[in-house]
Amino acid sequence: GAALELACGSGRLLLPFLKEGLDVEGVEASSEMITLLRRKAKKGEVEPGELYCQKLTELTLKKKYQLIYCPLGSFQLISDRGDAERVLEKCFKYLEVGGHVVIALFLPWDEVSTSHGGWRVVSNRSLAAKSMRQIFREEVKHDPIEQVISVSIRDETWLRKELVEVKERTFHVRWYSKGEFIGMLKDAGFSNIQVERKYQPTDANQDSFMLFRASK
Repeated sequence: GAALELACGSGRLLLPFLKEGLDVEGVEASSEMITLLRRKAKKGEVEPGELYCQKLTELTLKKKYQLIYCPLGSFQLISDRGDAERVLEKCFKYLEVGGHVVIALFLPWDEVSTSHGGWRVVSNRSLAAKSMRQIFREEVKHDPIEQVISVSIRDETWLRKELVEVKERTFHVRWYSKGEFIGMLKDAGFSNIQVERKYQPTDANQDSFMLFRASK
């Protein structure tokens, strides 16, 4: 049946699936990403079908799907728990009876361990003009009560000792325990919930990856 990818971006996964002949559509909040996806699809001679430029909290779809999936931890960019719950309810609404939702989450231990509350240099490199340098700085803050990690990125361009350009952006990542997210899926109406530690069935190990699968 038809599948829907949440936060499909520029088609990193969606386009290869289409090339394999799968019926996959996508949702992405960024119009720039949608434009890039269409450009890549045309170049690759594949038809992307329906692409929705919407926030996940505002899903208004034209049909129901047999599968709705959100890979690579993208779901965790929904930093407000109430919004996350609403997205799960939307997923349940737009699934066919007997359909499945698949969501990949991770526990961001690396980000927690680098939480320092101050800027640190990630990279420092010379540009084509030898008198210019580009410095990337990062600031990571972890709120363990809210279970939210805030990551700020600062891109600095220097001409000798003069700072000539600065670009900054901040994104937030919410993490969930295994039991907590199972409870959220149940509250949204899902059943038959399974959790894998890998995309492929393997013995559990010490990594932080969790793949949640549930059905309507």
